Amino acid sequence: MRKMSLVILLVFVAPRVTALSPGDAEDRDTRAQLAEMNSTLKEMVLLLKEQAAMQKSDLLMRRVTLASTELAAAQERLRRLDQEAIALKSDQGEFEGMLSRVQAEDATSEEARATRQSRMSGIKSRLAAIQDRSGAVTRETISAQNEIETLRREVQDWRNVLDKALVKP
Repeated sequence: MRKMSLVILLVFVAPRVTALSPGDAEDRDTRAQLAEMNSTLKEMVLLLKEQAAMQKSDLLMRRVTLASTELAAAQERLRRLDQEAIALKSDQGEFEGMLSRVQAEDATSEEARATRQSRMSGIKSRLAAIQDRSGAVTRETISAQNEIETLRREVQDWRNVLDKALVKP
């Protein structure tokens, strides 16, 4: 019976005694600290990933804003060009009317003919300048319209990228 008690004691009590040794308690404390550190590091990684995603979204929103601002500036430029084209057409009409009136004037004396010719030259010169500027405005208008289309596509592309970034889990 004594042998049996000794075997039972060795089988059940000995592992517990060795488990309670000072080295194992330190190992358990170290493991617990490592597990806590691991958990903390995982939380930090998640927070950093969230922060990076927010910064990426913020950057994309700024890019959309910049592209939208560029588009608005191009649209304003086109609006000013359209207004200038209207003003040039009005000026052209006025000078064509003046030219018609000057051509219709009776010039009986040599001095009157010279004055009329001088006025007609000035009006024709001004008409040529108006037509040159009108052609330049037309070219600038076409360029502005092309730029606006490009910027619209760019704004839409950046919005799509932002939407995709915001939808990602």
